Amino acid sequence: MSYYSAIDPAIEAWRTRHSLPLSTSFKDTEVRTTELVSATGERFQIWIDPPNPQEVGVHAWDYKKMRRDWNVPITQLGAALDESVRVVRGWMQGA
Repeated sequence: MSYYSAIDPAIEAWRTRHSLPLSTSFKDTEVRTTELVSATGERFQIWIDPPNPQEVGVHAWDYKKMRRDWNVPITQLGAALDESVRVVRGWMQGA
């Protein structure tokens, strides 16, 4: 069973809503991550931690200095993911 099975439906809805690719494996480890690329080629990553029974972590960064983290109740995951895309797109405009 996947570490992410309880939140995969919310992740899939978010991914579809924003037309994002989703990686689910990295170096034989289960992950949930996406990368956005600005018009100038700057890369940004959003990733989701495996949930604990109460909450889940969402993270965004620019592979350099800018980073933002959210720890939210599982019921608020969709809103946190939408906010992470808004934040990254704001960074992209400044890239």
